[in-house]
Amino acid sequence: MPRSRHQLSGQHEPWITAIEPAFPCGAPDVFECPYRALGHSESPPGQRPVAPESQGWAESFRVALQRIAAEAEAKKQQYLRIARLEKEIEELKTSVKARQDSGSVVVPLTSLAPDPFEVVGEVRIVVQPTEDGFLASLFDAGISITGDTQEEAVANLRNLLVDVFDELEEDEQRLGPHPARQLAVLRSLIKRR
Repeated sequence: MPRSRHQLSGQHEPWITAIEPAFPCGAPDVFECPYRALGHSESPPGQRPVAPESQGWAESFRVALQRIAAEAEAKKQQYLRIARLEKEIEELKTSVKARQDSGSVVVPLTSLAPDPFEVVGEVRIVVQPTEDGFLASLFDAGISITGDTQEEAVANLRNLLVDVFDELEEDEQRLGPHPARQLAVLRSLIKRR
């Protein structure tokens, strides 16, 4: 068996002296036996029983496995979340494509200025192309109007909503079921300032 430099000289370096108590067989020589350098006998693990000083490995191993399992579960949850988000994105892409193909656009109505009304609910106007322009509709109230452009159709519908609201409120006592429903829907969406 080859001898290390410190064994040949018979002298120990200061760092060797400092680690000798941890290695009862003497300082480790990693060139002669890597297992010995780790504080084990010269035999590889599994060929003889574990030395008493290294029995804490089982607890360390169990803790490490638990940490790995927790990290794997976190990664799994992250991958599942990403998969759900990718699915939602694909569904949104399909929905947007279908709307683009149909030519319909949903426009949120946020103001009725300069009229003395304000928007209090979520008002969504659907604008669809027609043969000679665009049709703007508020389906909940059953009100629609056309325009040469999308912007004009939305502006026309904005004005029509105010006019219909005024007329329905004036004749509220004589309204039939359909106009009464229209007034109720308009009251849930707009109000006077």
